[in-house]
Amino acid sequence: MEAFFLKRGVFWISLVISFNLVLSETRISEICTGPKPVIDPPHLVVQYGDPASATCSSPEHVDVMGWEATVGAKALAGPQKLVWNVSNVTDWSLGNGVKCRTHSGSVYVRVCSQNLAITIYKNPDRVTARLIDHSGALVEGEQYSLECEVQSVAPVRNLTVTWFRGDHEVEQQSNYTQFSIEGDQSKDVTVRTNLTIRASREEHQAYYSCAAKLDLNTTEAIPDTRSNIAQLEVLYRPRIVSSSQNVSLEAGDLLELHCLADAHPSPTYQWRRDNMTLENENNPTLRIESASEDQAGDYECIVNNVIGETSTKMSVDVYKTRISEICTGPKPVIDPPHLVVQYGDPASATCSSPEHVDVMGWEATVGAKALAGPQKLVWNVSNVTDWSLGNAVKCRTHSGSVYVRVCSQNLAITIYKNPDRVTARLIDHSGALVEGEQYSLECEVQSVAPVRNLTVTWFRGDQEVEQQSNYTQFSIEGDQSKDVTVRTNLTIRASREEHQAYYSCAAKLDLNTTEPIPDTRSNIAQLEVLYRPRIVSSSQNVSLEAGDLLELHCLADAHPSPTYQWRRDNMTLENENNATLRIESASEDQAGDYECIVNNVIGETSTKMSVDVYTIVNSVTVPYNQDVRFGAESSGDQRVLKVILLVIAMVMLAILTIVAYGVYHLKKRQREYN
Repeated sequence: MEAFFLKRGVFWISLVISFNLVLSETRISEICTGPKPVIDPPHLVVQYGDPASATCSSPEHVDVMGWEATVGAKALAGPQKLVWNVSNVTDWSLGNGVKCRTHSGSVYVRVCSQNLAITIYKNPDRVTARLIDHSGALVEGEQYSLECEVQSVAPVRNLTVTWFRGDHEVEQQSNYTQFSIEGDQSKDVTVRTNLTIRASREEHQAYYSCAAKLDLNTTEAIPDTRSNIAQLEVLYRPRIVSSSQNVSLEAGDLLELHCLADAHPSPTYQWRRDNMTLENENNPTLRIESASEDQAGDYECIVNNVIGETSTKMSVDVYKTRISEICTGPKPVIDPPHLVVQYGDPASATCSSPEHVDVMGWEATVGAKALAGPQKLVWNVSNVTDWSLGNAVKCRTHSGSVYVRVCSQNLAITIYKNPDRVTARLIDHSGALVEGEQYSLECEVQSVAPVRNLTVTWFRGDQEVEQQSNYTQFSIEGDQSKDVTVRTNLTIRASREEHQAYYSCAAKLDLNTTEPIPDTRSNIAQLEVLYRPRIVSSSQNVSLEAGDLLELHCLADAHPSPTYQWRRDNMTLENENNATLRIESASEDQAGDYECIVNNVIGETSTKMSVDVYTIVNSVTVPYNQDVRFGAESSGDQRVLKVILLVIAMVMLAILTIVAYGVYHLKKRQREYN
């Protein structure tokens, strides 16, 4: 007799009999009426190449206990516990499951089993971040793709790829159905996934990397595997970061104008006065040691490189003074020395001199005045609506007769204006967004000043997303010496996480005042994102008895709502547009490989599961010269076999007796006849 396991997992004894026999009353029944075996631990998470073990035990006595597995299979008669162990897990098929089975009884064989779930994981051999479909420097405004390649990792369904810009997390990608996967997903595979970026000056010299991490809900988290660092080079057009404002100076004074630009590659500078190019002035600073009246006019600084150009303008006024303005004494004192005034509010300042003066006066476009011999003189305006006051108000004193001593002091005035309105909206698009695409939100700030002190802050819900305070990056409509309308953008990538998200922006002027100027908030822009299905839960492989309820499910998250299609062995099941497939009474011909396909207008995904439907064995037919396989090897079953063999022997003896008696009787009659 030989003991072994068949495919369906029943433990058998083989006996060869040389004639046909039907045993309809043996009743080898695979019904588990007692407690199932217990496996400790019930689930193993094992790193590829590491050892693995589990213990199977039964709460009551069993005749036979065995482990069914592609590696480490074993069976023993009568144990209460049996350990399955493997010195190093390198057979991926173990991930399909290992089973402990027990057999009890003689005529009625009771078979019980329990599965040991095994997850075999493998950290990547290597993770690589790189630009794809492009070499060399990037060009501002263009879109590019970074690829993260994760080599030899498993299981892919538990893989999350995280992108980093420097140390800042940019994006997490955990939907493995969106990965490009090379290999058999039941083993280790190579995964590729992309991050789309738009090249900008902020991306120049930026560092990108990615990390691969397996999330298997283990007590101790499995460490991630980081990639190399991919550094970007971006070619971008010049942007002026600082420049001179309008200038008024006396003839003979030093005239110095500047316009400094940020650009890559480094830019060239060209200066123009009244549309005439100034020769040999390729410099961010224009310097004239002694300005003359004919050098007054409108100046323009033009900056360019291979990507593009920009410019800024300023005016220069050169005046000639008839009286020599030589200040040999103390300058007048202005209190306060700097005014920050809201547009339309009143303003005032006091000018005083530490010594006697003949004349004191205020020079201003509004509120100018002069008096003989005062020690103090107040300048005031009931409401500030003249933007030119921001260019400077001056207090001047005169003393002396033959030699006139002239001293002056400027009053710096900053006129600010809070926005009339702030609006957040999508631009260059209407309707719902599509997952994976990039879009721009625009913040429009109407009638604000001064623009150089403006900060625009973007919010997602109540969380701050980005601050934009470099006014040279803004789109500005109007004269920057007055109130202007400003537009600035935020680029977003549509994803399922952005569906129903709220975005807004706030405009704030930072003027270093004692009490901060309150910000002005925009409306709320709510996004609708169309995204492809992602399966959030699904059935695993199923084994059940014929006649039982078969219920499979695969629930997906998608917008718009998805449709479901079920397939068995690549054949579509009709009228099954439902997240749950329900068969009230399963039959063996309904076993097979099932696939749930979920799709909407954006895309589709699928998941697979296998169904095994088994039938309980109630009788055994034994043909001539064929192996007979009876139930579990136990002392009770051996007694049954002995009884059967005894019956067979008795039948054969009876047949032989009848044959012998017939032969004897025939010969006797022949003798009597003779």
